[in-house]
Amino acid sequence: MTEQDFTQAVNSGKVTAEEPASSDASPSHTASAPAPAAQASEDIALQQFIPILVGLQSTQRYLSAAPTFVPQTFQDQLQFVFDGTKYSVYVYFNNQWNQVKIPGGLSTVKGTDTATLTSHSASTTHTITHGLDGPVKMIMCTTQLTPAGVPGANRNDGQGVGDVILDGSGNIIGGFCASVLTGAPGTTPFGYVSFSALSGSVTAQTTTNSGALVANMTVTVNNVTATTFDIVYTVSDNGGAGAPTQNFSVSWTVMG
Repeated sequence: MTEQDFTQAVNSGKVTAEEPASSDASPSHTASAPAPAAQASEDIALQQFIPILVGLQSTQRYLSAAPTFVPQTFQDQLQFVFDGTKYSVYVYFNNQWNQVKIPGGLSTVKGTDTATLTSHSASTTHTITHGLDGPVKMIMCTTQLTPAGVPGANRNDGQGVGDVILDGSGNIIGGFCASVLTGAPGTTPFGYVSFSALSGSVTAQTTTNSGALVANMTVTVNNVTATTFDIVYTVSDNGGAGAPTQNFSVSWTVMG
């Protein structure tokens, strides 16, 4: 059939064009809009995440003490703590809070301790719980001693001052002890100084003019553990008329 014959057949109605089936895809076809119920369901699904997204847009407030609650969200599993002295980070996993060590400079805890002894010969031990949160690198104790002599004794007054520096295992890594004796008024003036380094104790004493012991005070630092150390206070004298009162004061610093 020629083109002219086909045109004549179409004009006479002998040939007709077939319409495409309704299921056939067409480039001009556009997707229908979702049903209202489906759209509402999608909106609800997205809205439930809005509080989480808003929370992630802001910084998290720190706590003043280690957390004890059980977190309910991933965000709550991470907590920042500042107790006024130390900064810490806590992460919750394995059903417990775990502290994450933050590398940086030395952490320091300081304190003081005192003791009073009123016997001719006595000793007392004070166990110090330092509270440093982490391994101990150094403990330093500083004291100044002024032994009171036995009443009525013609004595030479003494003083002592010094530091004891230990590492976290209790080994002596520094420190010194210096003690001084001076003649009492009305006696032959003299001065005497003794010095020792790398000592685990600080000591001082008073004596008679002949050099006999009248009173002695000693501070010793030992028994270092991960959380404590001991300060041992000791006094002794010649057992004269009455036991003098000996007052101790120690300043300590723990670093880790």
